[in-house]
Amino acid sequence: MQRTLTIAAISVVLGILGCEEQPQEQQTQKRSGLGYASKKTDWLDLQDDREPAKWLLSRENSHHPPTDLTRMRQTLMTASTRFGESSRMIANRAVQLETMLHPLGERETAVSLVDDLTSAVGQSNKVPGFGTLGEYYYNLRKAGFTKPQALKDLSKRYGRDE
Repeated sequence: MQRTLTIAAISVVLGILGCEEQPQEQQTQKRSGLGYASKKTDWLDLQDDREPAKWLLSRENSHHPPTDLTRMRQTLMTASTRFGESSRMIANRAVQLETMLHPLGERETAVSLVDDLTSAVGQSNKVPGFGTLGEYYYNLRKAGFTKPQALKDLSKRYGRDE
């Protein structure tokens, strides 16, 4: 009987230790990006090591050649400079906008949204943050503007060629 209790107690202790190890392992994987390569996540956390350009491209179902990654990096760098926000924040906001547009029947990807919104506006000091611009774009689309019409309106409003 004593031996059975000892084995049971050891099993409980090992079980508790095993439970404590698992979250630490998951945290390590989260920070390193391991274990998330094929998972389609909806957000890049502050502690996330994944590169925003790679993450955005990985969310799409199609294969992207290295030129797409180079172009996405350049687009995010331009967007970061133009909007005064980090690439990670812009990537997150683009994914939010993509999700908001789906119920409207629009299937624009976060990748195309970053490119389109960045290209639509100029470098003037009246350009709002990417999130604010995304909200405005969403409201235009919800009001019935086509994609070209909405981008033209943003271009006119936020000085593409100023």
